[in-house]
Amino acid sequence: MRMELIGLKSRLIRPGDDVLEVLEGALEREGAALEDGDVLVVSECALATAMGRVVHLQDVKVGRRAMELGRRYCISPELMQLILEHSKMVLGGIEGYVLTLRDGFLCPNAGIDSSNAPDGCVVLPLDDPHAEARSLREGVGKRMGVRIGVVISDSRTHPLRLGCVGIAVGVSGFRGIVDARGQCDLFGKKLAITRKALADNIASAAQLLMGEGDEGVPFVIVRGTGIEIGDIEEGIETIAPQECLYFGSLYFGSISPSELELP
Repeated sequence: MRMELIGLKSRLIRPGDDVLEVLEGALEREGAALEDGDVLVVSECALATAMGRVVHLQDVKVGRRAMELGRRYCISPELMQLILEHSKMVLGGIEGYVLTLRDGFLCPNAGIDSSNAPDGCVVLPLDDPHAEARSLREGVGKRMGVRIGVVISDSRTHPLRLGCVGIAVGVSGFRGIVDARGQCDLFGKKLAITRKALADNIASAAQLLMGEGDEGVPFVIVRGTGIEIGDIEEGIETIAPQECLYFGSLYFGSISPSELELP
């Protein structure tokens, strides 16, 4: 078994850019080409920038709630206002960050990106990343004549772990979640709960080449996954908060402080 990752460097992406043109330039520069069955991973920040979702903080009108939460969590009131506007719920936070619920995902600061944005600006997350993934997949099919899958990726942290990992926020062309229930493990026992986060795993692998800083790699080709590629638009299934191990434990099934056994 073998899987290949090909990172594609590009010029700096600016608002109004045609992402497919930027992709074609990156492929030519690398001497690479997309093939049937490939999965193309695209940075959400890069795509959102091209779509004009860059906001100058000085242009943001700030409300009272944003002022209050900004002081509490040491976040600029302008950024806090955008967080409130682009999240369903603010759950709490630490200095510099709040934990928010957006489109069924837990994410810091509503997924708003302050890095890889011009000074005094932030990049808003995509409103419908699955639709944008589909648009890219269809565009590649028309321009390049290949059938691929597309993942739009961002980075997140895991609870109580340092470091960022890639996560899929949009997917098109394949099933982002694969149900492994009923499959046997190495000892013949049937799996009862497991679902494989295929799109997230692909995004996290691509993150090794995309990086978090000035790498300038907004696209990664993932080749040799062996997954079924087609006109599949199932998105990424989420679960109710009370069914989530982390969220449910903290908000619905927490134990009293006296019962905690901390190391």
